[in-house]
Amino acid sequence: VLVLGSTGNKGESRRKDFGLLLNQHPEIQVFLTADDPNYEDPMAIAEEISSYISYPVEKIADREQAIKAAMAITNQELDAVIIAGKGADCYQIVQGKKEDYPGDAAIAERYL
Repeated sequence: VLVLGSTGNKGESRRKDFGLLLNQHPEIQVFLTADDPNYEDPMAIAEEISSYISYPVEKIADREQAIKAAMAITNQELDAVIIAGKGADCYQIVQGKKEDYPGDAAIAERYL
């Protein structure tokens, strides 16, 4: 399972690259979410990425909820959730301001 977002107002070209790469791996369950959306709508970013993917993906704007949903579908010993992007950053950039965010690891621990 992969939780992925793309930053807003920069690096727009990587969105297509993310989508095209993921399209080659339909075995990966993808959750698209916010990752420093800044002045962009995180759902619009998710839609852009998913437009290059020919299989269904989940789109959840709230990053914590996306991580929670991804963790909830793992039920076998060898299942894995990759949470890409934010890492240890304790903020999300929204509308040009850093908003408090506990960090991906702290959120993932809540749902283990």
